[in-house]
Amino acid sequence: MPTYKPLAKRIPDTQYGDTLKHIFDDGEFGETRQGPRAKTIIGVQMHFLIANGFPLITDRSMEKFWRKPIDELCAFMNGVRTRAGLADYGVTWWDAWTTAAKSQKRGLEAGDIGPGSYGAAFHDFPTADGGHFDQFKHLVEQIKELPELRTHFITPWIPQYIVRGKGKQQKVTLAPCHGWIHVRIFKHGPVQRSGTDA
Repeated sequence: MPTYKPLAKRIPDTQYGDTLKHIFDDGEFGETRQGPRAKTIIGVQMHFLIANGFPLITDRSMEKFWRKPIDELCAFMNGVRTRAGLADYGVTWWDAWTTAAKSQKRGLEAGDIGPGSYGAAFHDFPTADGGHFDQFKHLVEQIKELPELRTHFITPWIPQYIVRGKGKQQKVTLAPCHGWIHVRIFKHGPVQRSGTDA
């Protein structure tokens, strides 16, 4: 568990607001399939010091909302990719993307988000031998066994199911809208050096 600083010693974090201002001021407009144009900035990263507290956006009340993303993440980590499966976790805001029409458009069964969805990518990532790979299970095992590695990654992107264009059939009703998860484990304390210090 992280060790949080006392409230009086925490440093306010403005990264999210700064990023919104950066997009507003410097973003480039582009057309979208949904209709309204969208401003985009590529390559922005935010890094949060957990000692300052959990990085929660507080521009709206979190009193009743905070459980929703946790329910959604739990569903996807367990491989859920259907309307019924999401409902079992209390997730109903995907209903617009799990309609029979949306699924049928992608050649899927009614209510299926598809093999290119978060649940499929996280829990059942396809392997070259036709099997499946549970990314979160592997991530936890690797962190326990080899915490020093810089390769603790999870990807929501399965290209062969998301690609579009002539003669190609997208196999997901909504392409993943967040990027990759990269975990680094740092041990605090004095730096260990090999050899003799001068």
